[in-house]
Amino acid sequence: MSTYQQRMPLIEMLPGLRAKRLGEIELGCRVLLGNSADGTPIAGIAIRADALSRAGDITEGVVRLGGGAPRFERHALDDTLVAIEVEYLLEPDLASATARPAQAGDLLVSPASGAVGVVITGPWQGFGLMDVASAVARPFAQAKPDGVQLMLAWRLVEREARSKILFVRQASESRCDPLPRDVSERPDDEVARYARDRQNRGVPRYAGDEDD
Repeated sequence: MSTYQQRMPLIEMLPGLRAKRLGEIELGCRVLLGNSADGTPIAGIAIRADALSRAGDITEGVVRLGGGAPRFERHALDDTLVAIEVEYLLEPDLASATARPAQAGDLLVSPASGAVGVVITGPWQGFGLMDVASAVARPFAQAKPDGVQLMLAWRLVEREARSKILFVRQASESRCDPLPRDVSERPDDEVARYARDRQNRGVPRYAGDEDD
């Protein structure tokens, strides 16, 4: 006997949840995660993202938002994750803007370039910065003493129903979480190198990362 499967769902659900391979999930889409690779027993949501080393090489994965400081987690393209099928917006809390050194979880705005990104931890020495426009993360360096960077609290909301809050990063939560020993001491060269054989993917490479 074959298992009966209803073609049309009898109970509609929003957002929809679909099991997909990482390679089928577009950058910037949200996914639902279970325990993290380091054994942290906290489920939560994440944003599909790629990470760049200082040499411009790519590691595929996600930026986990729950369970401490937002951090990049690598996943293989054939790993199966749960995709959350709903459009969302990232809303900055403009009233929370402060000029201070960046901490993991901050939404950073550069007055010089207008660039906006989320400060994260990951496979770098120090912090990374996930660019909001491209969902690509790269190594991040604090501004020079004469530079100005604004830090804001932020939240994710459904595009069609702004009152439905998916994730909140309060200003009071923006603290400097220490990096795990094995992460903070990991050299950049240990980041998986995929860029040279995947140049047709369309992910931009950043020249001058050495200046960060």
